[in-house]
Order: sequence, then structure tokens, then C-alpha cells
Amino acid sequence: MCTWEAVFFANNTAMINGGPPTLIYGFVFCFMGALATAASLAEMASFAPTSGGQYHWVSMLAPKGTSIFLSWLTGWLATVGWYATLSLFCCTC
Repeated sequence: MCTWEAVFFANNTAMINGGPPTLIYGFVFCFMGALATAASLAEMASFAPTSGGQYHWVSMLAPKGTSIFLSWLTGWLATVGWYATLSLFCCTC
């Protein structure tokens, strides 16, 4: 899945622009950000386990006046993302 190619090009760019500290701090900051994102999603999934996911959480957490619109928008953005991903995989076959 082109992991070594991606690491090769990312390391090359980081070595030119910042050197080894850029790689080390970049990995640490990315790890902390991914951990915070996973923890927040796990928290929401634990208090509202639903098949709806994001649009259900948006309807619960958004202000009352905008919750319906934001939930609708979140659902459609997820659907468009699914279609875009599917079209990408179907075109490369």
C-alpha cells in the first residue's frame, strides 16, 4: 500500500526543510493529535452508540436552533465523501 514510498518522500522533504528534529517532533505531534481525535470519538461513541454516527452526534451536541441543519449537512457531506471514495476506487480498477 505504498507505505515505504510515502515514508521515503516525506522523510526526504523533512530532512531538507528541518532535519531530524522535524521528523521526531512531527511524529510526536501527529501521534498526540491522532490520540486526541480517537479519544474524543471514543467518548462520543460510548455515550451515544448509534448507527448514525456523526450526524446523530451533531444533532445532540449542536445548539438547538442549528442542530437540524447541521445534522443534515453532516449527513450529506458524509454521503458525498462515500460516493467520492467509491468513484475513486471504481475508476482505478
